[in-house]
Amino acid sequence: MLNILRTKKGITIVEAVIAIFLTMIAAGALAAMQPLALRTGASADFMGRAVAIAQAEAAQREACIMTTGAALPADKNNDPLTVQNITYSITTVTTHPAANLWLVRVRVTWPGTANSVTHNRVVTQQMGY
Repeated sequence: MLNILRTKKGITIVEAVIAIFLTMIAAGALAAMQPLALRTGASADFMGRAVAIAQAEAAQREACIMTTGAALPADKNNDPLTVQNITYSITTVTTHPAANLWLVRVRVTWPGTANSVTHNRVVTQQMGY
């Protein structure tokens, strides 16, 4: 009779309960991580947009500097820029420390965080040959 019990295939009720219990623990752990994943994704989205804004602003100022005789736009001080219902603040400072050398600093912040993105660019103006 013991031989017959050993050869039966399948799982017992205890094994099924343990498997369900472990599955519930894993599902609970995944559900607990979901809000953190959403916050991290939103933060990365804001930061990515801020980087794009900073690079575009620095490139625009570089183009003005490289174009000999073009007027350089005034520096910005927390000027708002709205991108897809999010308002970013842009601060730019352009300094001219030496002949044919400019330093462009762009700082972009967004609401709800103390984080910011800073982009520094050194621009030199090449004169004609």
